[in-house]
Amino acid sequence: MTRIGRRWRALAHRDALEHDVDDEMRFHLEQEIASLVARGVDPTEARRQAYAAFGRPEAHKETARDLTGVRWLEDLARDARYAIQGLKRRPGFAFTTVLTLALGISATTVVFSAVDALFLRRLPVQAPDRLFVISEQWKNGVPSTDAATPVYPYQHYMDLAEASQSIFSDVAATSLTVSSVRLNGYATDLTAWVVSSNYFNTLGVHPALGRFFAHADERTAGAPPEAVISEELWQRQFNSDPAIIGRTLFADSRALTIVGVAPPEFRGTLEGVLGDLWLPAGVMRNGASAPGDSARQRLDDPFVMVFGRLRPGVTPQRAQAALTAIGQHLPPAAAQRSARIRSIQLDPLSGMPAMMRGSITIFMATLMATAAFVLLIALANVAGMLLARGTYRTREFAMRLALGASRGRLTRQLLTETVILCGLGAAGGILLARAVFAAMPGMIPPVPVHVAFDIRLDPVVLAFTTAIAVVSGVLAGLTPALNATRVDVLSGLRGSPQGQSGKVSGTRDVFVVAQLALSVVLLVAAGLFTRALDRGLRVNTGFDAHAVVAARVDLESHTYDDAHARAFFAQLLARLRARPEIADASLGWWTPLSNNNNGERVYLPGEQAPDGKSIGLGYGVVDADYLHMMRTPMVLGRGLLATDDQGAPPVLVINQTAAHKLWPGESPIGQFIKLGNVEREVVGVARDGKYRSLDEEPTAYAFIPYLQRFNTRHYTIYARARGDSSTVVLAMRQELAALDPNVALEAPGPLSGQLAFYLFPQQMGAIVIGIFGCVGLLLALVGIYGVISYHVGQRLREFGIRLALGAGRGGLIALVLGRGAKLIGVGVAVGAALGLMLGFAARSFLYGVDAYDPLTFVGVSVALAAVALVATYLPARRAATVDPMYSLRME
Repeated sequence: MTRIGRRWRALAHRDALEHDVDDEMRFHLEQEIASLVARGVDPTEARRQAYAAFGRPEAHKETARDLTGVRWLEDLARDARYAIQGLKRRPGFAFTTVLTLALGISATTVVFSAVDALFLRRLPVQAPDRLFVISEQWKNGVPSTDAATPVYPYQHYMDLAEASQSIFSDVAATSLTVSSVRLNGYATDLTAWVVSSNYFNTLGVHPALGRFFAHADERTAGAPPEAVISEELWQRQFNSDPAIIGRTLFADSRALTIVGVAPPEFRGTLEGVLGDLWLPAGVMRNGASAPGDSARQRLDDPFVMVFGRLRPGVTPQRAQAALTAIGQHLPPAAAQRSARIRSIQLDPLSGMPAMMRGSITIFMATLMATAAFVLLIALANVAGMLLARGTYRTREFAMRLALGASRGRLTRQLLTETVILCGLGAAGGILLARAVFAAMPGMIPPVPVHVAFDIRLDPVVLAFTTAIAVVSGVLAGLTPALNATRVDVLSGLRGSPQGQSGKVSGTRDVFVVAQLALSVVLLVAAGLFTRALDRGLRVNTGFDAHAVVAARVDLESHTYDDAHARAFFAQLLARLRARPEIADASLGWWTPLSNNNNGERVYLPGEQAPDGKSIGLGYGVVDADYLHMMRTPMVLGRGLLATDDQGAPPVLVINQTAAHKLWPGESPIGQFIKLGNVEREVVGVARDGKYRSLDEEPTAYAFIPYLQRFNTRHYTIYARARGDSSTVVLAMRQELAALDPNVALEAPGPLSGQLAFYLFPQQMGAIVIGIFGCVGLLLALVGIYGVISYHVGQRLREFGIRLALGAGRGGLIALVLGRGAKLIGVGVAVGAALGLMLGFAARSFLYGVDAYDPLTFVGVSVALAAVALVATYLPARRAATVDPMYSLRME
């Protein structure tokens, strides 16, 4: 009785009853109630008698009423203070719980931040809800009737803008490109938006410095030679010099005057792609044709995306119907002269174009699901710890119930404590998320444009994290709170909490099974992505990308005709091959694994009839040294030679698949293929490889000498390094600048980066989901360790008696391990089933790996079970080492 009195007095002075009694009276009331209960009086009757003895027979009823208004707020503040004091007394429990929650909340915060940046955040423009992208559907032409084309020749944009003036207050056009820009010294490749002169006005964006483009009638005259630069480029290249306005830069050999600086929050209309400058389409269309090149306009009409701002009062539905009617009378676009518009649809202008949303949505949904799994594992772990802690507070709860506190009040008190823990976990999660954000710039995919995702803790993300913290507190704390407040007052005051042990143990078992199952899902997903990445890295591409640097050189954008371009590339290759840093150099109108679709239907000579022998043949236009430099093995015949020029007979080298399809069982050497109305002799057979993508089936392919088919002025330059590849990039820039300082080396980098780009989803999935999986596994192991430790603690007296009666210690260890094995088995089985579902959902990213890959599922299950059994063995050993005499003396 004395122990109960001391325990409750300490609790009462922190936070006890809500009725109006002073501290001295409360002390005596507590002692009287505890004394009566100890003598066997019913707790309710003991409370009534105690209050009556002190002259307040009705006071005990005040504790049962619901508090509202200021009284409720005071009660909530008191609960919070009491919870904080309790956590201070148990720092180990508080730290473990907060860290567990921080890991779970940080995972969901990071992924939701990416979702917010890609899908939820509005463009920093005026009234973005009134801006719509115009997409046309065609029939009897390209594209098919099921596809909408969002890009058109510039002439078609102008026709569309003129015809839709009654629907849109303004219609603008934009196209993303890479431009050679010379600011100081040699040119560099910058991400540029080629836009109509009314682009900024349509968006409602205002300059940070200077002005935007002067509005021009682009049908009758070219736009003024002006440029607008980004705020970031202004800082990086010009040190935020306000005198930048009026200076000249050269973009694709055109002299342009800088007239303005865009605001810092605006970098274009495509999320993640950061525009460095904006160029007027009127200048880029009409400004730099090569001398004597009138027969083939250098740039023709650039293909642009078209968007417009709806006039006030015009709804998207009405605009879409009106545009469809207007479209029937529009002149056909150049690429669809035989086609007719079927319909025109409007899509909201957002940072994520409609054509890209599908695959990115699937990938982000997969990441969001795995992050949610981590959070659920953390919540299950915390709920298990709160359940265990509740059993040690049984006497406290029984005394509070005996003194008049309602079960609802106790439940609210415990939920307040859990929400505070989740709030601290959210704060820790935000700190962890910030650390992840700091590391994200190193995870940018290798693409030719300037890419950076603005993932940050904006108000939407913070609101999401706050909501997660509150919901987590309720989910994690509700079951333990309800379980703890179901204590029997009489047995609780007498120190007999064992009645709750079975319920607590069973509930914690459910939580642990859930943790193990979700951990299996995460580890299976990580394993599948890792296997896909490994399979992609080990695929035979047919060439050796090691130490090869690739970069594009685009003379299409400069004043070069075919003859001058051919001479330019010949000089550039000679200069590169003479550099000591470069072992060999080559070029090609084709970059491996770039989804290049060059190809056509080819027939054997004399077999052009419908039933003649033909195949689809892809091809790359390369120089004579390409196959040797890329170390593509020759199977038959010879490779391309420097003498295979314009004056030599047309030749080509085919791969094994093409040889087998066209001449099965025969030698193709000396045979002829009619390609592009030119009969070419097969002079060699190269080993098969991958040409467009890693997951393509064996494809018939050919290599054509570029001197015999020089039909473009932009090529990819390849250089194999003798040592450090970074020195090769510098050498390529220097030699290019020596020939023409206005031509930039575009997107220079290792050729292996093309492979890395293709495998970027698998790489990110393996890294991110793998981290989530490891975190989930750690939490699950802590959970199963806690459950078995609690189980052993509850049965220490039983184990001592067993040992006293002659039971072997090995038998006790097997008994405890058996309980853990049951939990592990159920968790692994459930997790494997859920992992199979997740694998099927993400199968489009699993290159060369089945969604039910046996090696992944069996490996993950066996590894997790083994590690979980180790976590089970530690408390099992404790059970086997208990002192029988100590156990027999336990109460």
